[in-house]
Amino acid sequence: MTVTPKLKTILLPKKAASSSYEIVTLAHPRTRIPTRYLEIVPQPGSAEPTKLFELTEVSGDWQEANGGKPRPSPDDSARAKAHSFLFTSASEDKTDGFVVEEAKITISTPISLIYFALDVLFDLKDKVLPLDSIHDLLESTKYTPAGCSVSIPYKEFEAVIQPFCDCSNGQFYKLSLEKLFAHLNRIVTRIIDNNGLPADIYKRLVVDQLTPPSSESLTAEIPQDIIALAVKQAAISLVCSNVPVDLSILFFETHDFSKLTEYINTIKKQKEAAIVQQQALQQQISSRKRGGAGVDDILNDAKKAKPIKTRSQKMLEKVDKSSMKSISSFFKPAPKK
Repeated sequence: MTVTPKLKTILLPKKAASSSYEIVTLAHPRTRIPTRYLEIVPQPGSAEPTKLFELTEVSGDWQEANGGKPRPSPDDSARAKAHSFLFTSASEDKTDGFVVEEAKITISTPISLIYFALDVLFDLKDKVLPLDSIHDLLESTKYTPAGCSVSIPYKEFEAVIQPFCDCSNGQFYKLSLEKLFAHLNRIVTRIIDNNGLPADIYKRLVVDQLTPPSSESLTAEIPQDIIALAVKQAAISLVCSNVPVDLSILFFETHDFSKLTEYINTIKKQKEAAIVQQQALQQQISSRKRGGAGVDDILNDAKKAKPIKTRSQKMLEKVDKSSMKSISSFFKPAPKK
């Protein structure tokens, strides 16, 4: 059995097994940083276009791999965690396999070629140019740094950019933000409808931002329209991870998240107030412990202390409630007729 310490395990797309594929280095569509992608090259004479796949390494977190179930007990965790991979052939001879020491898997996710053209198209958004001139710029070192391959072959360039451009005389092209944004919105809608947000992004951009300090998870008190806005904003952030920064800003501006921003700012203030209150309590405990008071006595005093009232509660105190019925009056028996 051979042990291979430097091999990586990559899950290939289904079509890769019957096609020619290779790992290529391209300029990232958002940052222009050289990044490795999986490229499936069509067979000679085939009408199939070139396909690109993002490569993402996952370490196999227990909860992610087991549907959110809690980790096993400490006694079982060492046995439950993968430390390496064993690969064998389908034959009965199990000694012809090999071991990959690093228990990490690289998954391949399809990425549209249009993302790699957006940088140059957006820079030329005020110009109408022939196809070859645009592609020549794409090949320049500004958009294809040293050590990177050209992301879109010229023979496929027209088919890639045409759905997102206005075309004059069949040969001059200019980026159409309207067509592009309609396409990005369709992707956002598909992500939302299919619950396609990765768990870590959903937790960071939805749960963590909307959860009040008095709770550990999304509760019924959070309006559903706020949750929907947060999910939509997270989906747009995911889509824009492959879109140039300035273009992402324009796309975000076509959506109204003011209500969500106001709600998140309110939650932030509540969390800051809770932190200040906790720090004050800790200081009080430290101070009184030095004076000989017990922790139980201090906590009891804290419970008796008047809670900090919110702005809404303060405004409600100023309202004339003398003519208002108490809520219990609605549950009294009806007067006899």
